[in-house]
Amino acid sequence: MKSVAIHGAHASPTAWLGFFYAGFGSMFVGYFLWYRGLALGGIARVSQVQLLQPFLALGFCALLLDEALTLPTVACALLVCGCVAATRKQEQRIAIAAPEAETAG
Repeated sequence: MKSVAIHGAHASPTAWLGFFYAGFGSMFVGYFLWYRGLALGGIARVSQVQLLQPFLALGFCALLLDEALTLPTVACALLVCGCVAATRKQEQRIAIAAPEAETAG
């Protein structure tokens, strides 16, 4: 195994550009945008979208990079998406019922 300490860090300009994008653009700038979205949409609502991000990444990998999707992966993604949808529906029911409970009491 070649060590960077011995041989130095040699990479193409494209590789360095990707490295700096992942380090700065994705991580640093993305945090500001994510927290702004949390502030605008509400933490409880927006955080549930975060549960779907790994499965969206799987879908885009299959679409853009020709990654193979297995049946267990798709089944798990559908299960998690269903759970997120169910909690969103329950949250809407609670929000509708809350004003009714206030007027009844």
